[in-house]
Amino acid sequence: PPARGGRPRLDTEDVHRAPAEQVKTAFTGYAAYFGTYEVNERESIVIHHVEGSMLPNWEGGDQRRKFTLLGDKLILEPPAFQAKGEKRSRRLTWKRVQ
Repeated sequence: PPARGGRPRLDTEDVHRAPAEQVKTAFTGYAAYFGTYEVNERESIVIHHVEGSMLPNWEGGDQRRKFTLLGDKLILEPPAFQAKGEKRSRRLTWKRVQ
């Protein structure tokens, strides 16, 4: 998910002065990026053209997400990936607000 719930707060508002372990915990529980996107309706894929990201390796590249529209929900799913020796998958659900 973009943000893992229950992340502990840092001891300070200045991230550069916070203890390294607190910073690591805060940032490994969060993901963010921005840029433009395009939609391929035929393949049900949205392609994010990443301009900036917490993960520098993503910058200048594309992130593909399968999308599904279910009523008032948009579900985005990236391809499965390996992390800590395990195959993992993610799902992000957006719900329309009336």
